[in-house]
Amino acid sequence: MKEKGLCTVILLFLFFSNAIQAGQISGKGLKAGINLAKSSGVVNPKFKTGFVGGGFLRYKLSKAFSIQPELLFSMKGYNVDEDFLTVDARFSYLELPVLAKLTLLNHVPLKPEFYVGPALGYNLTNEFESRFSSNGPVVASGDITGFNDFDLGLVFGGNFSFELGSGQMLLDFRFNLGLRDWESQLGGSKNRAISIMAGYSL
Repeated sequence: MKEKGLCTVILLFLFFSNAIQAGQISGKGLKAGINLAKSSGVVNPKFKTGFVGGGFLRYKLSKAFSIQPELLFSMKGYNVDEDFLTVDARFSYLELPVLAKLTLLNHVPLKPEFYVGPALGYNLTNEFESRFSSNGPVVASGDITGFNDFDLGLVFGGNFSFELGSGQMLLDFRFNLGLRDWESQLGGSKNRAISIMAGYSL
């Protein structure tokens, strides 16, 4: 099942890449950074820091408009730190955002760009660990029952780019708003993540 899900996401990335090749390829590159993630539907969740990174292609449709499919490894989850209970929930996804990008002020050295688009995620791992206190023994741990294999989110944000060597350096800031519950039992539990990344595009 896991192999089928991975193949689905990778094939979709290739499909979107081929489907928009009518445009001019204007960039390809890598980016990496940190996620600040939490979950809705959880009492007093705190941000959990994790890695996010991967590759992207960019297809220029006009001077100002382009489409950018990405393939990212993304770590999410949440922390709960109360007097009577601590929870450390860790999720990892292979994500496929497909972003519509608007480039402004092409003539300036530091170009602002804004984007929005859907993101399909396939869950690679999910696990949790809970204690009655931060220093207490583990009272429960393991995989999360009823965890959904696929996630769907809405990504929006922007980046600044500037010339560096033969390519462009990117500073990327985005928010990923989960639209689908990550588990199928309680309901109302959706991923939220703020991502800060740096990248390089050729």
